[in-house]
Amino acid sequence: RCIDFIRVYLNLERPEVNEHSQHDMEFCGDYSTIQNTIYSSGRSLILEFHSEYRHGRAGNYSGFKGVFHFLDK
Repeated sequence: RCIDFIRVYLNLERPEVNEHSQHDMEFCGDYSTIQNTIYSSGRSLILEFHSEYRHGRAGNYSGFKGVFHFLDK
């Protein structure tokens, strides 16, 4: 079970998500397990980061890093 993970929403009718929205991808693990490039052919792409407190355990808390670019069609 992943405790810290990223969900990617690519195919949205509106640029918003809620608890009923279906994500397109979910990544868990270190950087080497995540695709280097993700493209959205629509008008939006949403990244949702989840992190869970670990009771009694010191966390890594290494953070999150992302880069985005807008491309012309």
